[in-house]
Amino acid sequence: MLGAPHDRLIILSTAVEMLHTATLVHDDLIDGALMRRGNPTLNARWSPPATVLTGDFIFARAAKLAADTDHLPLMKLFAETLAVIVNGELTSCSPPAADQPAIIITRAAFTPKPPP
Repeated sequence: MLGAPHDRLIILSTAVEMLHTATLVHDDLIDGALMRRGNPTLNARWSPPATVLTGDFIFARAAKLAADTDHLPLMKLFAETLAVIVNGELTSCSPPAADQPAIIITRAAFTPKPPP
């Protein structure tokens, strides 16, 4: 991919930056942060549902840009990265009760099992 045409690398870079921005939108809401680098966060101005949906929209647009590279291994890596990010947020948001296992979503959970 790094030997790819310049325009595809710009698309990929934009997708990664948008993915990062979406994580910041969600993190600010989860953490209750009202300021980021001296500026009001989205959740300081909008309702929690609007903030979550904005972060989700940015995630979706980032995934679309990753798909626009037409590089299947990259698209798979992007999707797996997004799953790891969301899993990490779920784990940090919902510490398990003492008698409950932690929420861990793995690739195995979504891998079809062979027929018996």
